[in-house]
Amino acid sequence: MTTFSRQTFADLYDEDSGETYEDLEFVRCKFRSCALSMARTPDTRTTVRRVTLRDCESSWCFVMSPILEEVTIDGLKSGSNPLFTQGALFHRTTLTGKFDSVVISPRADPVTYPDANGSLFDEAREEFYSRIDWALDIRHVEARSLEIYDVPASLVRRDPETQAVVLRESAAREDAWRALDLGETWWPQVLETMLAQNYDQAILVTPLRDRHAAAFIDGIRKLRAAGVAEPT
Repeated sequence: MTTFSRQTFADLYDEDSGETYEDLEFVRCKFRSCALSMARTPDTRTTVRRVTLRDCESSWCFVMSPILEEVTIDGLKSGSNPLFTQGALFHRTTLTGKFDSVVISPRADPVTYPDANGSLFDEAREEFYSRIDWALDIRHVEARSLEIYDVPASLVRRDPETQAVVLRESAAREDAWRALDLGETWWPQVLETMLAQNYDQAILVTPLRDRHAAAFIDGIRKLRAAGVAEPT
């Protein structure tokens, strides 16, 4: 295991490399204007294996379409700019500790490579998730906001009290949730995003660092009672 402590990494762009980075640890490191796995095809994506990040910071960084295997991220600051993952695949990856904002999207960024064949990434994602035991563990994450789309819920280890799954067919019944009083939450925006982007499912993750966290938990209870969120 190689450890990097209190170092700054800036302007690093991993493009169609097909590289494998493994057995690394980053402690209180800063990443500035970096992009991981900017791949045109699934064959040229990057693999990150047995890597740990502890109390790191990212600014204007993007995690595009890597395969993350046995990765642990324990605390992550991203400031006012969310960290986006676009097309990343997860196997035994744990998010824990205090996070700022993260959005996990299933699709590789079409703006970066307009000529990329998105269906190839979709097929690779389905094949990948069909053969692994679990993808993400988010039971102990304390985020300001965390949005997760189209990582199969059956492969996500989550806290049933503060996190819930909504399927697209349930969200499509808009009369079942638009009439609910969801208070200070952004659950309606998450459901609208899922429908607009044609995602199959979303995982609602209560922002435990938000002062309205109790309202988000109550919103999950209401969505379950209305048959919109899955029971557990």
